[in-house]
Amino acid sequence: MDVTRDDDEILVKGTRTAFQVLEALGELGEATLTEVADRASVSKPGAYKHLTTLDRLGYVVKSDDTYTLSPRFLRLGSWSRDQMRLFRAAKPKIDELSDTTPGLTSLLVEDHGQGVYVYRAGDDTYLYERPEGETVPLHASAAGKAVLAFLDESEFERTIERHGLASVTPNTVTDESALQTELQDIREGGVASARGECLEDWHGVAYPITRGTDGLVGAVSVAGPVDELTGWTLDEEISGHIVSTVESIEVELLMG
Repeated sequence: MDVTRDDDEILVKGTRTAFQVLEALGELGEATLTEVADRASVSKPGAYKHLTTLDRLGYVVKSDDTYTLSPRFLRLGSWSRDQMRLFRAAKPKIDELSDTTPGLTSLLVEDHGQGVYVYRAGDDTYLYERPEGETVPLHASAAGKAVLAFLDESEFERTIERHGLASVTPNTVTDESALQTELQDIREGGVASARGECLEDWHGVAYPITRGTDGLVGAVSVAGPVDELTGWTLDEEISGHIVSTVESIEVELLMG
């Protein structure tokens, strides 16, 4: 294979289309062929072929004229997460943190320039609205900014070039210079915060996880609706709990 070619030249179009169809179906929940094709921006014959193949493989369920994702995807997700030493070390600590703080407690890692919440604990309503596996622009969340602050310069630039600094809410920091200033403050103080930057009525605070000399591996955050966090001091009281949690996770990682 000629490794000097542009990355787009070696992409398998059929695989890319299949995942467009799967993601469209996941976003819709239950949908007809036409709805999936429209959401995925593919032709109806193309969507039909992919859905039929995925149905035969057991990853899509067809009932009358509608399609849904199969629970079989849970197996793939479990394989991915259970193989993460970070998840195994962090899960019990995240659960303990959730018992002592309000809102939604999360473990986030960077993947392909975006943040992915690999584990969450908290009120069932929050877990339904903000599920595990959710992706978020790194610059728009407290945990994402905690990760961004400790990426090396080349990784940071690749992330910004690939994903930009989109405005998720009117409060999102979209100016690179302003973001760099905030990230420097995070590097100096350790704690990252976001106030209505991913969801307008949600605030959050986070702290990065490092593993000895191996560098950054993720971040722990606590976030929730402003009303839910009333009476708590995000940048002091809650951040203290988060820092203690991260320290215990890092000990587990070093011992493992």
